[in-house]
Amino acid sequence: MIFVSEMKLLYNTWFRTGSAYTANGVVEFLMEVQSSLPQNIRKVFFRADSGFFSGGLFDLLESFYWDYLVKVKLNNLEKLLQSQNWTDVEDATDVAICAFSYRAKSWQRSRILKAVCSVKEYAEVSCLGEIKTVPVYQYVCYGRQHAHR
Repeated sequence: MIFVSEMKLLYNTWFRTGSAYTANGVVEFLMEVQSSLPQNIRKVFFRADSGFFSGGLFDLLESFYWDYLVKVKLNNLEKLLQSQNWTDVEDATDVAICAFSYRAKSWQRSRILKAVCSVKEYAEVSCLGEIKTVPVYQYVCYGRQHAHR
């Protein structure tokens, strides 16, 4: 579905079977949307969940000069996230942010990903016979692009 947020208007939609994978047909759908947009539309912002995390989709959005924010699939990225240099967020307890370059195997080029790390809970663990309270972290990561013309 494509919305015009300023007008609370549904611009375009495709109905698919309930068994279709989230991103199936998204490139063709967005090409249809892009070709139908009035010439005076200068800014488009694409926002999606991790089912749309794809280098091919990012290539298309970047070719249209559209801004995007897509949640990252964290499969195989948790170790990479743990090794990043995190910056604490001022006035936020147990929250840190980072940005890093990432290139998936299927991508033509690297992209900057941005991430948030927060303490989900504290857990007690036994270490060398001593009980310690340690943070348990959760990560959220996004692919984000501000288009430049």
